[in-house]
Amino acid sequence: MPRVKKTTEDQGERSKDFLDALDRSIRVIEKMGSGSPALTLSDIAKMADLPRPTTKRILYTLSELGYVGNVGRNFALTPKVVRLATSFFGAGGKSRLVQVACDEISETTGQACLATVLDDTEVLVVAYAISQQLMAPYLGVGARFPAFCTAPGRLLLAQMDDNALDAFLAKLEPVAQTDATVLDKAAIRQGIVTARAQGFCVMEDEYIAGWWAVAYPLRRSDGSLFGALSLNCKKSPATTTAELGTYAKLCAERAKALEPQLGD
Repeated sequence: MPRVKKTTEDQGERSKDFLDALDRSIRVIEKMGSGSPALTLSDIAKMADLPRPTTKRILYTLSELGYVGNVGRNFALTPKVVRLATSFFGAGGKSRLVQVACDEISETTGQACLATVLDDTEVLVVAYAISQQLMAPYLGVGARFPAFCTAPGRLLLAQMDDNALDAFLAKLEPVAQTDATVLDKAAIRQGIVTARAQGFCVMEDEYIAGWWAVAYPLRRSDGSLFGALSLNCKKSPATTTAELGTYAKLCAERAKALEPQLGD
């Protein structure tokens, strides 16, 4: 069904300078990034809630610019899209610094390490490393996870003031990911407040059964928040509390060591 044009009131009195074409194009890129590796025109139009002709023109333009490729009827983002994220990290090689930290932690522990940022109700992976021997769910730059039931998500939510946190929880519609996922908003809030008081967040089984995770804040040298660094461990009968404590200490030390390198 074609997307109904929003009225000025629906758009929150948007400025006349607002570019609808850019809004639609970004929406297409975001939806393609959150879906399957290859999608048809109809898939993308439905996901972006746009008419097929509009979607077709956007895909043609993105293809001409090198951001989208196609094989037959299927379209997919190209690696050139990564350039759009470069300005987030700055020109000082910050993305490389964070990636190196993830690589080192994963190699040392044999587990998975992620760097994430908060994006509305989700956390977005901006760097990651995972042991080749580890059987794990899909991970990759651009992957998204719900913030309310993941360690980095709760840690990043803990950086909000109370008013912003209450607004987040008011619009949150928690969905169970495992049998252990906490859905009660009061309990979720308490978990976030605890992470705020501790300065880190530990969670297990709520997003993926059998997994334990710890997250620490990544801060710039001026103390402002950059993101979160998390170590994610697939538990086994041999996993000990002491081992998890060692993992947590390593993650904390590496996050702290990055602080002066992330600028201000």
